[in-house]
Amino acid sequence: MNKTKMLRIALVAAVSVVFTGSVAVAASHDNLGAGIAQTSEGTSAQGSGWTGFYAGGQFGSVVSETSFPLSDFLSDTEITDAGLELDDVVGIEIEGTAYGLHFGYMADLGSYVLGAELDYDSIDFDKLSGSLGGITISESFNDDTDDTVTRLKLRAGYDAGQLLPYITVGAARLDTEDESTNGTFYGAGLGYLAARNILIGGEILLHQFDDAFDTGFDLEATTISLRASYKF
Repeated sequence: MNKTKMLRIALVAAVSVVFTGSVAVAASHDNLGAGIAQTSEGTSAQGSGWTGFYAGGQFGSVVSETSFPLSDFLSDTEITDAGLELDDVVGIEIEGTAYGLHFGYMADLGSYVLGAELDYDSIDFDKLSGSLGGITISESFNDDTDDTVTRLKLRAGYDAGQLLPYITVGAARLDTEDESTNGTFYGAGLGYLAARNILIGGEILLHQFDDAFDTGFDLEATTISLRASYKF
C-alpha cells in the first residue's frame, strides 16, 4: 500500500442509540382517592423504558491520525542532509464527515440497560494535514474514494428516566476501494427519549486499528456523531 492511499485511511464513527417502552410507575395507596389513582395511570402511560428494537440514522465528524518515524522512508544520511533530526516523526491527520444507518436492540434490566447494535457509515474526507519538525501543512481536497466502516457494538447504560447515559465497546471493519482492515473501539454517549417512539442522542467513539492494512502503521480515529432513531 503506497503512502497516498495510507493518507486517505480514516474511520468514522457512528453512534448513539436511544429507545423506549412502557413501564408501570405507581399503584394507588389505600388512603388515596380516585384522583391519585388516575394520576398514577397517566404516569404509567408516559413512563420510560428502554426495551425494544430500534433503527435510525447518524451524522457526524471524524478525525483520523497516524504517525511514523522519518527513518522508515529515508536513510540517516538523507535525513541529516535535509536538515532534519534522526528522531523526527511524521504526523498525518485526515478530517471529514460520516453518515449512515444503524439497527439494534436493548433490554431494560431495571437500573441498567444492556444491548447490541450494528451500524454502517460512509466516509467523506475533505482536509489533510501533515506535520514534521514542528511544521504543519494543511490542504483541502475532494474525496472521490468509497470508504465505509461497519461496527458491531455492545452497550451498557444507566436508566435515568428519559435519559440514558451509556458506555460502548466493540469491533470495527474499515473498507476502502480495494482493501479492508479490522480494529476495535470504545466510547460513551447519551440518549434522550424525545417522544413516544422518537429517540435522539450523541456519541463519541475512539477507534484503534493496529497494523492497519498490514502496513505496519497504526491508525487512530475519533468520531463525534448525532443520532436519531425510531423504536418499534
